Formats: sequence, structure tokens, C-alpha cells
Amino acid sequence: MPGPDSGICRTCRKLAPVRHEVRDRTVHMVTECAECGTTEALVSSDATTWQRRRETVDREPVPASHACRLNCN
Repeated sequence: MPGPDSGICRTCRKLAPVRHEVRDRTVHMVTECAECGTTEALVSSDATTWQRRRETVDREPVPASHACRLNCN
């Protein structure tokens, strides 16, 4: 099962390491796919709310077939 720092590459759909970056009060997910390279996606336009939800949501790993439970938008 993928860990909390794993995601799915939007191009090849394989598991890849991810990290979240806060920039100008927004949150971006950066995916580092070994095959496709680096891609980024906007996760939330409100970094404060995203962080608060991230701290309170059950931190059980989410299966790769399920959507994120944070509902940031």
C-alpha cells in the first residue's frame, strides 16, 4: 500500500514520490515520477485551511484507488 508521501503520476498512472509545497498561501503537490519527470498540481488555494484539515483528518493511508479525503476546494 502506498505511504503518505506517495501519489500517482498523472501521465503514466504509476506510483511516484510526492511532496506538498506552500507558495503564496496556496498548496501545490509536486510529483517526481522516475519515468515522466516532475509535474505539479494545485491542491488548494487556501494553505491555512489545507493545513488545518490535514492535521485533523484521520491519517490512515488512503488506497491509491480512492480520492483524497481532505476536500480542500
